[in-house]
Amino acid sequence: MKIEVALIQVRVDLEEEMEARVNQVLKFLDTLREGTIAILPELWTIGAFNYKPITQEVLDSQQCITNQLLKKAKERKIHLHLGSMPSQGREGLALFNQSKFFDQTGSLILEYSKNHLFGGKGGEGKDFTPGNTSATASFSGMTFASAICYDLRFPELFRDLICKGAETFIISASWPSARISHWRTLLTSRAIENQAYVLGCNAVGSQGGVELGGNSLIINPNGEIVAELGVEEGALLSNIDTELVSKSRLSFPAVSEFLNS
Repeated sequence: MKIEVALIQVRVDLEEEMEARVNQVLKFLDTLREGTIAILPELWTIGAFNYKPITQEVLDSQQCITNQLLKKAKERKIHLHLGSMPSQGREGLALFNQSKFFDQTGSLILEYSKNHLFGGKGGEGKDFTPGNTSATASFSGMTFASAICYDLRFPELFRDLICKGAETFIISASWPSARISHWRTLLTSRAIENQAYVLGCNAVGSQGGVELGGNSLIINPNGEIVAELGVEEGALLSNIDTELVSKSRLSFPAVSEFLNS
């Protein structure tokens, strides 16, 4: 079985109004076929670098944006991975850099808070609390897991996820162009060592003097790049094969040996 995925590489320039970016994303969603999985980058609404203080007003705006996108996704009958947005914990005390994944009915199927915050307490840690869990969600014959940007540098997170059945990793990012070679190498490494699909959705644009590198990639379980974008805004579309992960792991049983060790 084939599933179409669309990595929406958003241009995030902080001089631009948030509403303009949201409208651009809505236009992209309008072009997608029923059953497609749409994926967005990390903190694309507020910008991952040099964002304004995250007030209650900002948090309320994120919920409004979520509602707008979900309405469109349900109209188009597509699955929607929101990338990541600032989100308040259920007790209202902590703030997380959080991704949410909804199926085509608008039901939340996967929620993940970024475990590894970039720059520690002097960086993202000034605003966000690190998550401490990982999770997977299965539908359409495939098991998915989320990770966010800097998480990519910590392979043990991905090993934990394949122990939970993960076959496809969705990685939303705001990865700078200065380290884009690391992005490409690490995405490929996570695919090869876990014999899993890797869907790496990055942003483009300039924020606080940081240029984002784009290069969104779809990589198959054999470590082969199936599709890629450059540094332009756009949607990267391709199909993933729900049977290829199991075939790869059967023909070269590295992951099976790890799981059985």
